[in-house]
Amino acid sequence: MSQEEIIYKNWTTYRTQLEKINDKTPNLAHFLDQLEELELPTTPASTKLDLVCAYPGGLVEHSLRVLSYVAKLRKVYGLEKEISGPSAILVSLLHDIGKLGHNGKSYYLTQDDDWKKNKLGQMYEINQKLAFMPVSQLSLMLLTQHSFTLDIDEWYAIFNVRETTKDQYLAKTEPKLSILLNQAITMACLDGKSKKEATAI
Repeated sequence: MSQEEIIYKNWTTYRTQLEKINDKTPNLAHFLDQLEELELPTTPASTKLDLVCAYPGGLVEHSLRVLSYVAKLRKVYGLEKEISGPSAILVSLLHDIGKLGHNGKSYYLTQDDDWKKNKLGQMYEINQKLAFMPVSQLSLMLLTQHSFTLDIDEWYAIFNVRETTKDQYLAKTEPKLSILLNQAITMACLDGKSKKEATAI
């Protein structure tokens, strides 16, 4: 399968999964079309090849991997009744949606410096006009702009996505959905680390 076919397959799977949460926003079809216009299908998940999915289609691939781990952990921990399927889908697939950028400004810019690409594996740079704001907050802002109805656990899970591997101590009252999402992200990052091209999920 070519890289283009893999990217298309993953994007189709991503859309199909998100269509299961149509009660979370009044116009999910418009939101999905806008994600495609904002080039989500080809957006990377990080800047460097030794991080996670730093190639076209990486963000969708990473998000699908997170969803797979959230589903497994939800079952293993016996949380199917406590955490709904739509909540699991929403936080898994949309926790990093802020990496699309804001107000016409892309979050990731293609690296123009060949030395950084070839020697450091830095394929993208973070747009310095957006770097001041955590991705989780950009994600929540985008979801709010599209009239998503998030319950408090969903909002907190996305807000509390760890930006680094040096996690803060967990609050004693942290929702289980938030813990599940962060564990799934960690596993998805390990799976996607140092990959150089898209993989069908």
